[in-house]
Amino acid sequence: MRRMLGLLWLIALPVWADDAPSGCGRLCGSWVLDASRSEPAEAAIDAALDNYQDPAPPRPHNPRMEDYGLPADSASASAQSSRPERPARPVRTELRTQLLEQLTPPASLVVSANDDEVVLHPSAGPERHAFPGEPHTRVDAQGTATIHTKWKHQALVIDEHYGPRHDQTDTLVVLPDGTLQITREVERPGVKLLTLRSVYRRG
Repeated sequence: MRRMLGLLWLIALPVWADDAPSGCGRLCGSWVLDASRSEPAEAAIDAALDNYQDPAPPRPHNPRMEDYGLPADSASASAQSSRPERPARPVRTELRTQLLEQLTPPASLVVSANDDEVVLHPSAGPERHAFPGEPHTRVDAQGTATIHTKWKHQALVIDEHYGPRHDQTDTLVVLPDGTLQITREVERPGVKLLTLRSVYRRG
């Protein structure tokens, strides 16, 4: 019985080891976008925005209270409280621009590793740092993201959460033909879930 259990453990061991490659695994290297095999971002974005409703305009700014003879301190406090509220969601044109920037894949990408850290170097945009199994945060133009990264077999999954219904998930995996597929899922308030696949070849 003990020998049988030991044999089963040896059979299962490669499966466990396959779940967490060292470094960046097969993802390591330089990659060039294969546009002919990648999905265009514009069509997916326009379809997702088909029923998008622009937010209500912000409330107008109140007149300065000092114009009514109030002390300067009261005027300053009133000015702070009477500033127009920022809409919870961007207008359609602004959101479309944001989504195009978020979903358009870079022309090339370099994936490298530094100990347990995986680094993505796109040809356009900032570097991205992922720490499988170690949550961390990042502040960017969209706000503060809480990032969780994990290996799912040989695929690297990076989940970035900014707030309610504001998420981005990237899944990077090397396909059997040796190409790199990146699937990006984007969720934003008022928009249907966007899924876009990009394919890269080594270059």
